[in-house]
Amino acid sequence: FWAIIGVFAFLRAPSTPEKLNPRGGNNRPTQASTVDRLLNERFSGSLGEYYVVALEAPTAQDAGPGAAVLDSVIAALRAQPHVRGVVAYPTTNDTTFISRDRRTSLLVLALVPLGSDSISKLVKPTRALLRETLQRAGADGGWRSYVTGRSPLDLDTRQLTTEDSRRGELKLLPFTFVILVLAFGALVAALLPILIGVTAIAVSLAIVGALTPFMSMSIFVLTIATMIGLGVGIDYSLLMVTRFREELGRGLNRRDAAINTILTAGGAVVTSGLTVVVGFAALIWTPLV
Repeated sequence: FWAIIGVFAFLRAPSTPEKLNPRGGNNRPTQASTVDRLLNERFSGSLGEYYVVALEAPTAQDAGPGAAVLDSVIAALRAQPHVRGVVAYPTTNDTTFISRDRRTSLLVLALVPLGSDSISKLVKPTRALLRETLQRAGADGGWRSYVTGRSPLDLDTRQLTTEDSRRGELKLLPFTFVILVLAFGALVAALLPILIGVTAIAVSLAIVGALTPFMSMSIFVLTIATMIGLGVGIDYSLLMVTRFREELGRGLNRRDAAINTILTAGGAVVTSGLTVVVGFAALIWTPLV
């Protein structure tokens, strides 16, 4: 049964990080969110959601070939259905949008929200569009483009958090395994707590991924799942394995040793585990992501 659950969880868990919310904040309607919605609905020039694009070039962008490339980038961005407008130096003649040496310029993209979290999902396509436009204009060699703003930073934070969480797990597991081998003196007994801890993380993330359509989940779920999965999972597994080995040492066969383990250490694990669940469940009623 747990092998089936584990396989299913390991297949679903990798897609969970992209569904998590890196911003935090309140998940109920507020005055600020209401104002933001009204601005987007009633004013065509609203900048409620936007990207900031920085373009670096080897030559000046206000004249000659540099200006032509900049115009091509602006035209390509304006042609996108999710872009409401582009504010840049050529459209305003405002020197705020270009550096003193004329080699770096800023473009502000006013965006049209197309649905929940749609702004974050448009970051990668926008970055790809900029690269393709610069290549077509023959300026990809010396030109560099950067897409930033709240949603792009959210996306980058989400990716870095996921990578850091995975990197931390990979660094911790070898040390944990060595300690368990020294404690048990057996490879199988040492592998079991690690297997349980890793499976606990996968199952937790799979459940979180299934719940995200119904409630917003913070990016910090990754950290909590790793901490609880490895910490408590390995801790409880150690208790069970140690108790089982003690029962075997008393001369019991495997079946009787397993029964005694469940009746004693198993009961302690269930009670302690439910205490952890109750403690963390209080966070569900907190009106914050």
